[in-house]
Amino acid sequence: MQKLTSAVLTSAVLIVAVMLLAAVSVRALEAMPAVDLFGAGPQTFGSGITWFSSNSWSVFGYPYGYGFASNGFWDGSLGPMAGLNTSSGTMTFAFSTPISGVGGLLNYAPGYGPGASISVFDSGGNLIESDALTFTTDGSTDSSMFLGFQESSNDISSFTLSGDYIGITGLTTSTVPEPPNFLLLATGLLCLGMLALWRKGREIMGERNVQHAAMIGGQVSGYAQRDFCV
Repeated sequence: MQKLTSAVLTSAVLIVAVMLLAAVSVRALEAMPAVDLFGAGPQTFGSGITWFSSNSWSVFGYPYGYGFASNGFWDGSLGPMAGLNTSSGTMTFAFSTPISGVGGLLNYAPGYGPGASISVFDSGGNLIESDALTFTTDGSTDSSMFLGFQESSNDISSFTLSGDYIGITGLTTSTVPEPPNFLLLATGLLCLGMLALWRKGREIMGERNVQHAAMIGGQVSGYAQRDFCV
């Protein structure tokens, strides 16, 4: 019985471990190449990511200084960045394969436009989430805030930043592993556990039957001996 319980517990632990692994998103830092591009793009980089802007003054892969008025100044040490470089308009990161999360180190110039915001869209261009940037910094060099979005499944096809000279560096994405692979593995482990349970059950029942038969055989043999003696 102890071996049987151990087999069942082992199978259960493996299945839980697989399901937890399936729920964990995989993150990746999508470093922008230092191409020092001025213009609207498009520019493709990383794992099938395409950057483009509505503004011909925007910058991508810009490795030099970029100002955010009272919110400080990036001196290039944070790495190549993408910046709207104007008070209005948008710049977008489009993903060839939908992802579950996206974000990065952000800053903007408060009061230098209609307001800065970030948004994510699905493959049909439908808005999933949007957030207005309202944070302020102490104005020091390389001041920033990491902001972004995280969904429960791979629904994000594009990430758009707009307004107020908004800039981003350290673009980070995340994906949720496709559930079918993990579910198949979990099902297989469950079947193995049930098979082990069935085999152990048969062994235990077989041992009990043998013991029971031996006990009955001994009793019949004793009665026969007594009857014979009489």
